Amino acid sequence: MLVAASVVLNWPRLMGWLERSPEPSVRASTPSVQPPLPSPGERAVADARRLLEQGDTAGALAALDRVLPEEPAYLFARQLRQQAESVLKARGRLR
Repeated sequence: MLVAASVVLNWPRLMGWLERSPEPSVRASTPSVQPPLPSPGERAVADARRLLEQGDTAGALAALDRVLPEEPAYLFARQLRQQAESVLKARGRLR
């Protein structure tokens, strides 16, 4: 009986508490999404492509030499190197 009387007396306060929206303890911030940074091999391949577009085939070859075999970009760098070497061979600058 004591419990029932306590519930009846506190019912309006309980309902008011349940109707209130909770206050956030920490303000939610928008997460910042940043793209992953390219690896040194990926940067070297990008540099080589830019140099090839500018006509600097020798500079592109030097940039591709910086790509290490254990890097994921290595196979692509080898293919790009073969293309650059074929350009130099066509120009008669590489044997």
